[in-house]
Amino acid sequence: MALAEAPRHETSWATGAQGERRVGGMLDKLAADGSVQVVHDRRIPGGSANIDHIAVAPSGVYVIDTKRYRDKLIEARMRRGPESLHVGGSPKPKMVEQMHRQVDVVRRAFDVAVPVVPVPCFVDANWRPFNKSFRVAGVSVCDPTILRKCVGRNGPITRDGVDDIHRRLLRNLRAA
Repeated sequence: MALAEAPRHETSWATGAQGERRVGGMLDKLAADGSVQVVHDRRIPGGSANIDHIAVAPSGVYVIDTKRYRDKLIEARMRRGPESLHVGGSPKPKMVEQMHRQVDVVRRAFDVAVPVVPVPCFVDANWRPFNKSFRVAGVSVCDPTILRKCVGRNGPITRDGVDDIHRRLLRNLRAA
C-alpha cells in the first residue's frame, strides 16, 4: 500500500493548493502597503464550498477562484450562441455559474455599491500569445500577472472604504 499512488482527488487537491498559495502570496504582497486588503479562504454559507481569495482595492472588490491547470489551453469560444469558457477544449459553464454565486455571497456580506469582479485566475495554463485575459458572461478570466495589474489600479474606493469593506467581509464570512 505504501507504494501505491495517491488517489487522483488528493493529487488534484495538492496541485490546486499550490496555485492558491501562489496567488495568495501575490495578493499579500500587494496588500503590504495597506491600500489593498485581502481575505483568504472564506466559507460560502450553507455548504462546504469556499471562496479562495477576496481582494478589496481602490479599483473594486475581486472575488478570486484560483485554478491550476498545467498547460491546458484557456480560451473563450463563441459558436451558435453566447461566448463560453473552455479549458483544455472542454466547456466549463459551471465554473462561470459558480463565480456568479460567489459574487452574490460577497455582495451580501458587505452591502455597499462598489464594483465586484468575479475572477477565475488560472495558474500555469496555456494562453494564446498576448491574450492572458478575457471576459465571458461577466466573468474576468486571467492569469496572476493580469490580476495583479487589475487589483493594483486606482479607482473609486477610498482607503477608508477599502478598510470598511474588509472589516465587513471578515465579520460576515467565516473562515473555511
